Amino acid sequence: MMNISNIRDWFKTVAPGFTEHYVGRLNDTKREKLISFRRGVVPPQQKAIGGMENTSYMRIACNTIIHWSKDSNETDIKATEIYETLLNTENYPTIGSFKVVSITIRNFVDIGIDENKIHEYALDFEVLYKR
Repeated sequence: MMNISNIRDWFKTVAPGFTEHYVGRLNDTKREKLISFRRGVVPPQQKAIGGMENTSYMRIACNTIIHWSKDSNETDIKATEIYETLLNTENYPTIGSFKVVSITIRNFVDIGIDENKIHEYALDFEVLYKR
C-alpha cells in the first residue's frame, strides 16, 4: 500500500522550494517554507468480489499544510501554484512503485496565520492508484 512518506517524497519534485517536508506535525513553526503531510479520511475501500487479492485499485487521502511566509500574497501564490499543479496533472505519475490513476482535490483553503504570523493553507487531496 502507498503511504504518506511516498506522497511526501513525490511532492519534493512537484512543489520545489520548501526547506522541510514533514510527515505529521510541523516541528518548527518559526521557520518559513515548510509543508506537512498527514493521512486523511478515505471513504470505505471498495473490495472486488473475491477479496483484496482481486482488488486492483486503492485510495489514499492526504491532508497538507502549506506553511510558507509572513507575506500573505507570497503564500497565496505558492499555495495556488501547488493547487493548480495537482489540478492540471494529465500524465499521472508513479509514486513510489504505484501508478497513479487520478488525483482529486477535496479542499483548498486559507487557514490564516499561526502564532508566528506565518500564513498557512490547507490542501486536501485523494490519490487513486493501481495496487
